[in-house]
Amino acid sequence: MKMPRTLALRAILMVLSFCAFSNYNTALPLISPAQAEDVVPSAEIGHIDFLDGDSIVINDSSFRLTANTRYYQKNGATIPRRAIKENTFVLYQLGENNEIVSLTQSAPPSMPNVGVQEASPAPSSSEQKKIILENGVWHN
Repeated sequence: MKMPRTLALRAILMVLSFCAFSNYNTALPLISPAQAEDVVPSAEIGHIDFLDGDSIVINDSSFRLTANTRYYQKNGATIPRRAIKENTFVLYQLGENNEIVSLTQSAPPSMPNVGVQEASPAPSSSEQKKIILENGVWHN
């Protein structure tokens, strides 16, 4: 009984080694990054503003959900349509005619700290300039 199993394993290893050491993968056509974008649609992150029936609004843009739309959790597991809720973030891929191909639950995008400044302390009363009303015009 061990003999057939051993022969099968040897045959599998022989095929795998042939594929690994041969020039097998050079026959595959190479495509450019531009062509790859046509083949694999890019996903965008967005906030679901409104969701009703087959209508969905993401980032203030209206799209359609179809029977072919696929829904995923963050880890890639499939989920039912009812698991997608308003006021959540998703990664979405568009097909033709503003139809959503897939929706994946997502965390909110991280915001860079560009332009963030610490608040300066309020000036003391002695540092504040007096503002006065003079002939209907405010002056400081």
